[in-house]
Amino acid sequence: MTKLNLLTRYMKFKFCGFGLVFILWLGVTALARAEAQHGIAMHGDPALPRDFTAFGYVNPDAPKGGELKLAEYGSFDSLNPFIVRGQTPRGLRDWVFDSLMRRNNDEPFSLYGLIARSVE
Repeated sequence: MTKLNLLTRYMKFKFCGFGLVFILWLGVTALARAEAQHGIAMHGDPALPRDFTAFGYVNPDAPKGGELKLAEYGSFDSLNPFIVRGQTPRGLRDWVFDSLMRRNNDEPFSLYGLIARSVE
C-alpha cells in the first residue's frame, strides 16, 4: 500500500469514529428532559412563586377605567403590520401584540410567563 492509501484509510476511520461519537452524544442529550417551570432565571430559581398574581411593584387594586388618547404625526394606510409596502400606525405593535414572557423589573435577568403557561 502506498502512503496515500494508508492516509486515506486512516482519515476515513477517524471520520467514522468521530461520527459515531457524535451520534451517541446526540442520543444521550435527547434523553435529557427539562422540567416545566413558570419562569426562568439566569442564576438559580425565580423569586416569585408559581401562583403569583401580580409583580411586587404593581398595585392590583388600582382604579380601572378611563380614557387614553394618543396622537401621532403622519398618517397610515393599512392596519396590517406585516406588509412590505404601505405605512402602519405607529405603536400598533405595542398595543396589539404581546410576547410570550414578561421581564420582572425587580429581577434583572428573570422572565415569567405572560401568555405562556410554562417554560422548559
